[in-house]
Amino acid sequence: MTSPIERPVLRDALGSEDWFTPRYAYDANGDIEYMGKAEAGTQDGDPKWLIKKLEYDGSRQHIATIFANGKAAFDQIWNNRESLTYL
Repeated sequence: MTSPIERPVLRDALGSEDWFTPRYAYDANGDIEYMGKAEAGTQDGDPKWLIKKLEYDGSRQHIATIFANGKAAFDQIWNNRESLTYL
C-alpha cells in the first residue's frame, strides 16, 4: 500500500483517470446528464463522489456544467445525484 505522500507522485505518473471510478447517467435523449468520479473502489453509496450535471439547450448543445452544491469536491453520494442541488 502506498503512503498518502506517494499517491500524488504515482497519480501523476500513471495519469489521474487510472485512480478514479467514473459514473455516467443519461437523459431521455441519450445525452450525459450526470458525471461522477471517485477513487477507484468507492461504492455508489459512499459520500466520496465529485458529481457534476451537464445542461443542454433546445438543440441538445452542451451549454453548462454545474457541480453538486456548487463545488468541485469529493463529498457527494452518487446514488443521490438526482436530488442534489446544482449551482
